[in-house]
This record gives sequence, C-alpha cells and structure tokens, in this order.
Amino acid sequence: MSRFSDYLQATFEFSAPEAEEIIAAMKQPLGKSIRVNTRKIALEDFQTHAQEQGWELTPTDIPEVFLIDREDTSIALGNTLEHQAGWFYIQEVAAAHPPHLLREQIMKNEKWKVNNGGILLDMCAAPGGKTTQLADYFPDSLVIANEVNRTRTPQLFDNLDRMGYDNIAVVSCDGRFFQNFPEFFDAVLLDAPCSGEGTAFRDGAVIDHWHEKNIDRIAKLQKQLMETAETVVKPEGFLSYSTCTLNKEENEKVIQSLYSWEKAKVKEKQRNDKKTKIDNWELIIEDWIWQKNMHMLFSKRFWPHIEHTGGFFASIFQKKSPKTLFVKGEKKSEENKGDFVSENPQSRTSTAPFWRSYPILAAKGQQKLIVNPVTKGEREIVERFISKNLKTKLKPGFLFIIRDGVYFNQRNLGPLAQHFYFVHGGMRIGTIKNNSFTPTHHLLWCLTETSNIPQRQITREEFEWKVKNPEKWCVGRYGRGIVGIVPTE
Repeated sequence: MSRFSDYLQATFEFSAPEAEEIIAAMKQPLGKSIRVNTRKIALEDFQTHAQEQGWELTPTDIPEVFLIDREDTSIALGNTLEHQAGWFYIQEVAAAHPPHLLREQIMKNEKWKVNNGGILLDMCAAPGGKTTQLADYFPDSLVIANEVNRTRTPQLFDNLDRMGYDNIAVVSCDGRFFQNFPEFFDAVLLDAPCSGEGTAFRDGAVIDHWHEKNIDRIAKLQKQLMETAETVVKPEGFLSYSTCTLNKEENEKVIQSLYSWEKAKVKEKQRNDKKTKIDNWELIIEDWIWQKNMHMLFSKRFWPHIEHTGGFFASIFQKKSPKTLFVKGEKKSEENKGDFVSENPQSRTSTAPFWRSYPILAAKGQQKLIVNPVTKGEREIVERFISKNLKTKLKPGFLFIIRDGVYFNQRNLGPLAQHFYFVHGGMRIGTIKNNSFTPTHHLLWCLTETSNIPQRQITREEFEWKVKNPEKWCVGRYGRGIVGIVPTE
C-alpha cells in the first residue's frame, strides 16, 4: 500500500481495493485530446478536414475539445501542419474545463459586461492552454497572462505566437503581487501550482513519492494566491480555482481558508446515488458567513476511473454585490455602504506578502525584454508593406515591439503600462530588420479586408517558408482551412 492509497481510504472512506483501482486509473496513459482554435478554423471545417486526413474525433462535453485518434502517427501530432498553424492546442480534457466552466457561468449572467471589453487575469499561465482558451471565449476582452517562472515563459510565448490571439498580454511576476490592485479584474482564473498527483498518467512517480508534508508546503502558497485572486476580482466578477490534484488540502481546505475565521465547514455529498459512491460530487459549505461575498457556483472533482481523465479539481465563484450574507442556509442582503463589518470582531489578516511596487525590469538593464509601442517610423514600415503587397490596411488596433518582433493587440496596453511590465504584447505579426518588414502567417488576421488577396494551396514543406526574400505574398490554404500569409512562390 502507498501513502496515497492510505490517504484515499482515510479521507474519502474508500476500501483498499477501491483506492488501488483509483491509483491504477491515475497511472493509466491517456489518449490525445485537442481543443480547436475557432478563431482560425470553424469547428465544422476542422471536423471535415480531420475526416479527410483519417483522424477520428470523439466529442467531449466541451464543444471545442475532442479526443483524437490517428491511423498514421508517423508525424507526431505536435509536428503536423495543423498544429503548427495554430488550428488546435493539445490539451487534456479535464484541464480544459476551468475556462469552459467559467464561460458557462458568465454566459448565464446577462448583466456582466465582460464581452464589452473586460480585463481577465490568468494568474499562472504557462504553458498557455487556458490562456488561449480564455482569449478564444472572450474575443473582445484583454487577457493578462502571468507566469512567474522565467524558464516556462518561452513555452508560453511559443504557444501564444502559434495560436495567434490579438487580445493577450503577458507579465512575469509573483502572482501575489496582484493584490496591489483590489477589484481590478472582471474575472480571474487561478490554476494553482500544485503537487500534481493528477498528472500521474504522465509519470507514475508522483504517486509513488506522494507525501502529505510536500502538500502542506504548496498549500500555503495556494491559500495566498487564492486570497489574492479573491481580492482582485471586481464585484459581480468571477473566479475560477483549479488544481490537477484530488486531495482536500489543495482544494477544499484552500477554499475554506477564506472563511476560516467563521469556522466554515466544507464537506462533500453525492449528487447521484449510484453503485459507486465516488461519482459526481459537489461541495457544500455549512454554518458560515461569506466574508467577502464569494458565492460558489460550481465545483467538481474529476476521478480518473470515472471520468477517464487526469485527476483534477475545478470550482467557480462569483463575488456578490451588494453584500450578501448566507447564515446557516438563510440568505440576507445589506446595502454596500462603507466597509463591511463582520459580527465576529476578529478580522482576518492577510497571509500573502504585499509589494508596493513591481520589481522594475528596466532597472536591471532589460529594457529590450519589455513591450514598447512602435515608433511612427516603424508603423509606417508595416503599413507600407501591407499597402504595397496586400492592397489592404491594418484593422483598428495597436502595434508594439519587443526587440525586432512586431505585435498587434486590439487593446492599448499603454494605460496599463504604469502598473505592469508586459513581456509579450499580443499577436506576433512580423519582424522589422534594416527598415524592412517581414510578416508572419498571423498578419492575415489583423487586416481589414482580405477577400481580394490572392490565395493558393500550400504543402507542409512550404509552410516552413524556405523562400528567401520573397517579392509577392498571398493567403495560404491547406485543406479546408487557412494558414495565413505566405510567399506566392
């Protein structure tokens, strides 16, 4: 018996055979699953294209996410043209649920105006699956993606550049820094750093070496990040909290920490009384007052041997306003006048460190790593190329530059630059060298009119742009979809 088996039996009251069944399912390798980038190709077109390629797609409960099975695997899925062109993101099904569940809850709220230009925060963004999912679901909003680990930001940048969204900007700081900005974001997604036991399908060692002492250390950080997330979301805004774990210390007890001064009791109950007692659980919080008006809308633990996914936990909250009190099942409301005073005189103190200022990258001589607006001359170089070679114009938006890379964003990052140092500015549309602009495929999605640009079918080899100094450009097509701007020859 392993420590994790003992934990499952003691915490969830499973028998020894049930615990071993769960662990065996957790270590079972999962099939591939993908999320289609609907900004680049319609679902119907992708499904038809996949069928023509001999790919078998199995729908999931998320419309854009499919299980995929390919007869010919001589080319790795990540090396296919479809993947390199940003038509899909390889993403585990359970991990794709937090943005999907967040979207479901937001769409139920008619008064919430995120689609009219809200600001969303992904607190722990790398490698970028959930970030790009948010950008896809909320195309008129700005998604600020934060990743504190600088060794992971290159992978995040690569995925953002490949998928091609013009409503993402990246910062790199400790997530707890954001509590400097209370009630700043319309929605926050916190896929917290965790012990990772739910990823045993990749490496079973995470279960073999599982220990509660390791969980206690990471849970402290999770509570601080959760407290920060709850602080920075606006009234009527939404918060998603998730981990790729099953244990309660990193899930229920992190949630409970927000209400610990009211002696909150968090427990699980069955939604359906089926043969197994571990199917479809939900969280119930009893005998408490919501201190900061966070109303739990949804929660679920993904059991691998039931869901056939990785082990995962997801929950969605909404910050209520005016102040809403729930006391032992009774609901009362009071006007939001001044500071909220609890009946309990003991106030909850912050557990997260508080910074007065962001660690300025420029002070370390790293100005070239920071997003800057293009100069008038640089913008003229880009616009001249588009006018001459494509006979069209840029759509309304803003251009930024990092080193020689040119980025397009539908939102002006300038006003936010006084708060954040952005290290990635949106959709990478090209480079400027020696006063000459060379486009990337993504330039196509930043143009006002594209119907008059010549089109041609390309091969996988041509997608790599082997042509040096091309003189003419066109729209490249591959099968049922479009890959972007490519050389004519």
